Amino acid sequence: MIGTDVRKDSIRVLRNIGEARAKQFKRLGIETVADLLWFFPRAYEDWSRPLTFAEAPRDAAVTVKARVILPPASRRVSGGKIVTRATVFDGEAPGRLVFFNNPYVEKQLKTGETYLFYGKVTDDVDHPQMLSPRFLPDTGADALHAVYPLTAGLTSRIISSAVRAALERYKDALPEALPEEIRRRYRLPGIGDALRLIHFPESYEDVAAAKRRLIYEELLILQLGLARAADDSALSPAYPIPPGGEKALIAALPFALTGAQTRAVSECLADMAGTRPMRRLLQGDVGSGKTAVAAALIAAVTSAGRQSVLMAPTEVLARQHYHTLCGFFAGAQTRIALLTGSTPAAARREVLSALAAGQIDLLVGTHAVIGEHVHFKDLALAVTDEQHRFGVAQRAALREKGNSPHVLVMSATPIPRTLSLIIYGDLSISVLDEKPAGRTPVKTYAVGTDLHPRIYAFLRRQMDEGKQAFIVCPLALKKEEDEEEAGETLIAPSFWAAPPSDPPPPPVSEDLPPALPDLPSSRMFTAPGPRVSAEGLYETLKDTVFGGYPTGLLHGKMKAKEKDAVMRAFAEGKLRLLISTTVIEVGVDVPNANVIVIENAECFGLSQLHQLRGRTGRGADESYCILVSDAKGENARQRMETMTHVNDGFVIAEEDLKLRGPGDFFGERQSGLPLMKIAGQMGDARILYTAAEDAKKIIAADPDLSEPHHALLKESVGNLFADIS
Repeated sequence: MIGTDVRKDSIRVLRNIGEARAKQFKRLGIETVADLLWFFPRAYEDWSRPLTFAEAPRDAAVTVKARVILPPASRRVSGGKIVTRATVFDGEAPGRLVFFNNPYVEKQLKTGETYLFYGKVTDDVDHPQMLSPRFLPDTGADALHAVYPLTAGLTSRIISSAVRAALERYKDALPEALPEEIRRRYRLPGIGDALRLIHFPESYEDVAAAKRRLIYEELLILQLGLARAADDSALSPAYPIPPGGEKALIAALPFALTGAQTRAVSECLADMAGTRPMRRLLQGDVGSGKTAVAAALIAAVTSAGRQSVLMAPTEVLARQHYHTLCGFFAGAQTRIALLTGSTPAAARREVLSALAAGQIDLLVGTHAVIGEHVHFKDLALAVTDEQHRFGVAQRAALREKGNSPHVLVMSATPIPRTLSLIIYGDLSISVLDEKPAGRTPVKTYAVGTDLHPRIYAFLRRQMDEGKQAFIVCPLALKKEEDEEEAGETLIAPSFWAAPPSDPPPPPVSEDLPPALPDLPSSRMFTAPGPRVSAEGLYETLKDTVFGGYPTGLLHGKMKAKEKDAVMRAFAEGKLRLLISTTVIEVGVDVPNANVIVIENAECFGLSQLHQLRGRTGRGADESYCILVSDAKGENARQRMETMTHVNDGFVIAEEDLKLRGPGDFFGERQSGLPLMKIAGQMGDARILYTAAEDAKKIIAADPDLSEPHHALLKESVGNLFADIS
């Protein structure tokens, strides 16, 4: 019978979803009914607090409750557009509604009936008005409306309608992964109720109850998978690597290792000397010297006559590692090769042949190193840099290139230790909490958009002196600015509390570097909009403010080859200015770049701001980070204050945890774990700790999850980790 398995049934079994509509849903990653039901709202519109036209602010979407007193009337205007106008009364004064190319409004709005109208209120000549508001009859219910991530052709209303149909059709066939004992212990709603409450809440309490259930389930499944991975990694014997082979390399380095580096090397070598494969995370702040630690381990492996591989997420970063390691091993007999997607076919064949014959000691590359034709003679150490950029399956494929090789994963993203012990439950952890001698802290300033002229003049001054600079934007494409401008103000309730009231605006520092001159108050350009796109700012500035300075554009929606070409041009100094999104967060090591400007800094978390700041301060020159924000929230104020006073990534990570909760550490960018659908909305770490403890108890009692009441949990674990590549 069709329509019995939400995990396999196509969404086309639902009414009003044909082939064309299904293609639209597919663009959002929705193909099955389960995909649809677990496609959660990104925010909610609150229609529960209707205002009068006089009370409504003029810069935000609001709800106005009003009665239709003059029926809608349509007329065609120049250009062929149909304009429909209606007059309503809010109990105190009349207002006007204006709709464009929507003649159906005449039949939908009934004279004498009261409706809730949602949109922005503006002032016309004689009456306040709302342009193309959405509306519903005033029933006194259905106060919160889900808002979903969208694509062309789909609206939140269409998605909600499909979800409602799916919940009705599959109400008795939804997979309940949580055992009854757990649901009862924590008073969690069943899966059917949780899905209904998350998509169709009547209050913020409904949203909180649904999230508590769904987040706990997702984290429990994650922790069960990590616990099983930890057990599996201890089963296979490894080839012991005796310590000592690293000493010659360390002695030859042009710098002395810090105490933290020395400790990390010792911890790793102690693991590698045993018969169990090392599984260790090397966590270090930007510029803490992780590559030198990896080089020491590679030297020990090479001395033992075995091979190593280092995998990086981008070609630019792979090349940087290759050149750095060639420098470290200069004068040694270590044979090093580079393999990336752009390696010519002839050179690739030569590398693969030498690798299989054992004539290469260290292979450095991108994900090309895990290709099916890549074979090692005797791989003993696999190093993954910026490991959160790789999926679980990619890292597993790297391990499978050898017989239980030792594994080191490196990350420059500081994570609070309280979280890292849970997130990386299958790894031991080494921390580099010291900076090498000679590193100068980056000077950080928080300013408003009114100082753009001075900022840009300062950038030109630095580039005139031969330096390079970054400008980072939160959006990629110009059309995303337009979409935001046309969108509505959304309310995203916190996990545990109601939406906060507006706090006072944050103080910003205006003590910019002395070299940044005062300019006339008149604008040199059109100020960017509320949120800036890299594409839009590039088009605005490249031939005007920065005309004559070679300027590049970089964002994640470009093709991989285009991105690598731009990053390489910047690294080689062919571009002086790079206008980018956060794709530069890792993998760009340009010592000559000494200024980074971050637009809409309030859009980024503290740890991400710190990562972006780390793109500067890598050379001997004074470096600067300028955070640009007009945000008024207390949270934004605290973040700007922390960034201007703190340079220690681990301190920043702890502050980030306090300000935002642990949810962001489960995003696509942060953890390298399977992508969480809802755990990123977690606001309180207690639910994470609870899930971690419960997972340990379940695995201790049922290591293979073979008990009947764990069957769906086991299946969910397999699905979560299998989906990551």
